[in-house]
Amino acid sequence: MDTIKEGQWAIVEIMGRKVVVGYITQAVQFGLPMLRIDVPATSIWPAFTQDYGAQAIYAITYVSEEVAKLTAEANKVNPVAVYVPDLSEMKRAQLENERLRQEIRDLRALPEPSQHFERPINNCRYGSAEDGTCSHPKNMTPECTEDSCPELDQDRDDGIPTEF
Repeated sequence: MDTIKEGQWAIVEIMGRKVVVGYITQAVQFGLPMLRIDVPATSIWPAFTQDYGAQAIYAITYVSEEVAKLTAEANKVNPVAVYVPDLSEMKRAQLENERLRQEIRDLRALPEPSQHFERPINNCRYGSAEDGTCSHPKNMTPECTEDSCPELDQDRDDGIPTEF
């Protein structure tokens, strides 16, 4: 940074697509040379100072004081830009997360599904044509067995399922 003249107005481009305009000087911080930028006040921000290391600087364009102040006003760089997440969104996400966790706990508490519907049930009007297995919606309950199917067609004894 030894080629920077002390006390010049400049437009400084910083890595990360940030542009800062102000009066630049060389400063030493932590034993290292740094670029100090005194940014003039704008209509929405007071004057402030920032220091940047040489590695962060992409370009420096030297300008007059008038051009620098006009550019600073047009730019209106926020002196402190801090990321703060929207807390309402965070709370909504936490509630949804807890709802899903509860749903998983509820599903894990369910009993294992019954395997009784794998046995063919003859004469059930919901039986499949391929194997005669009872396939009506109530087949997921224990009362739908070969001995007591609520949809069993008692009048039929040939074992052929009746159409829907």
